[in-house]
Amino acid sequence: VALLKQATLVLSPDSGPAHIASAVGTPVIGLYAATPSLRSGPYISLDLCVDKYTEAARRFRNTEPGELRWGQRIEFPGVMDLIETREVIEKLTRFVSAGR
Repeated sequence: VALLKQATLVLSPDSGPAHIASAVGTPVIGLYAATPSLRSGPYISLDLCVDKYTEAARRFRNTEPGELRWGQRIEFPGVMDLIETREVIEKLTRFVSAGR
C-alpha cells in the first residue's frame, strides 16, 4: 500500500493494485475488457481507463453490453488483447500533458 501511495501513476488491469492505488489517491491507467470500467474502474481515474468491454461483448458474446446481466464478466482467452498499446500510450500522454 505504501509503495502504491508513493507512485506517480499505476498501470494495471482490473485487479487489486488498481483498486488499492485508487483508494490511496494515486491515479491509475486502468485496462478493462473483461469488465466495464464504469462499473469496476478506479473511481478517481475513470478518464484514464482503456475500456474494451463493449468490443469484448460483441466479439466474445455476440451481443451488446446492455443485453448482458449486470456484472457479467467476459473471460475468454484473448479478451485483454483487444487493448492496443497505442491506446495505453495515449492515456499516458494525456496524464503527462495534464501535469497531474
